[in-house]
Amino acid sequence: MCRAIAGLIRPTKTVVTLQNAAHQRNLAKQEVSAMEFFTAFYIEYAVRGMDIQSYILLPSYEACQIMIRDNEDMAEYMFADGDVNMWCIKTDKLSQSIRPKLRPNQ
Repeated sequence: MCRAIAGLIRPTKTVVTLQNAAHQRNLAKQEVSAMEFFTAFYIEYAVRGMDIQSYILLPSYEACQIMIRDNEDMAEYMFADGDVNMWCIKTDKLSQSIRPKLRPNQ
């Protein structure tokens, strides 16, 4: 595993649920700002008996969930030996933070 990524990733795996992604979309629709953390999209698969593992850093849980949904059929076009396992792993590094708003002058 790359040292730069290893420093960002917590040792526990956290699978992002569709409910959590839907909640984040609802917050965005209501224009409520929320702090977002980088999420590592983890993928592992085997090709010709060789195990391959990879991480891609994404800016939010929702982006990671979209990545998983868009790549559900990855095993077919990558010629993987079996299943392609994908999940999202939390990091504690902020990708976006809440910005304070000025109070109106009265």
